[in-house]
Amino acid sequence: MPPNNALYVLVKASHFMVFASATIVTGILGWFLHRTSAQNTHVIFQETVAAVTVPAYLGHLVFAQVDSYYEQSLMVGLAFSYLWLTSFIFAAQDWTGGRCASAFPRGSSCSQKKAVVAFDFLAFFFLVFGMLIKGYLKYTQNKKNRTQRREYTDGVISTSENAMRSA
Repeated sequence: MPPNNALYVLVKASHFMVFASATIVTGILGWFLHRTSAQNTHVIFQETVAAVTVPAYLGHLVFAQVDSYYEQSLMVGLAFSYLWLTSFIFAAQDWTGGRCASAFPRGSSCSQKKAVVAFDFLAFFFLVFGMLIKGYLKYTQNKKNRTQRREYTDGVISTSENAMRSA
């Protein structure tokens, strides 16, 4: 088991929360789009981000502890964090501050619209949280590898120096 087992569990939990939030947002926004014939670019953007996140983070749940996957995972997380931040901003602009009842889709419950805002924020938060933990894990792993290489190199140098001195 890795020495930072609790941090790996937090990474997996973070990925699961992103996956769950994206699934909920996909369901609510899909229902909005299904009920109305009018199209709203903010809602379509949010639905697209959520729908693309679901399979991506399902893969992250499977490959969260693969060492060679960390760099790609951090880059994917960075890209998705910007998309989710934009989605959250769109939802907050459209559905908070007294604009909920009159905003697209009209006639839909404000509680559902506010749920989208909340789960957009949760997805963004857990994306950033997971990236920070993965970055810390990668930093500590690289630091440990550098220390081990230095010790190995020091051992080789001292061994070869001893061999040269005895000859």
